[in-house]
Amino acid sequence: MQNLMIQMILMAERIRALAPFAAVLVLIMVVGWWGIFRKAGYRPWLSVISPINLGVLHRIAWQQLWEFPVFIVCAVGGGLLLYTFGLASRSPDIQARMVCMGIGAVLLAAALVLDLITHVRLARRFGKSGAFALGLVLLRPVFTVLLGFDGSRLGK
Repeated sequence: MQNLMIQMILMAERIRALAPFAAVLVLIMVVGWWGIFRKAGYRPWLSVISPINLGVLHRIAWQQLWEFPVFIVCAVGGGLLLYTFGLASRSPDIQARMVCMGIGAVLLAAALVLDLITHVRLARRFGKSGAFALGLVLLRPVFTVLLGFDGSRLGK
């Protein structure tokens, strides 16, 4: 029990050390989304509201909203399954835990694939090349700001 408490304290210290870096990245992403939303004809202030900004971003990329609930179910459901039945479970039934962790990992992988496809589609909607789409996937904060404030226009 004491070992668990020490691990939790160390984890809290790591999170506290990374919090300013994460806040800067979130701010950069919101600034980029502000420009993207403005160019796409949406109200830019929607980029500040967390669940809504993802929905609008997916709507811009996919031109409809059917994919966004699938993304949310995969991401949230996968994370909950992986954590609740895998990492935080004290159940002695190892086989059931492994199945739940496997399903959670598959759901999270599906959410990751949908997120990657969404950002490639977003780049293509603005007439950007495959190299720019790759940059948007790998260096998302930088390329989101570039996409939001360059001279490109939203296409079909």
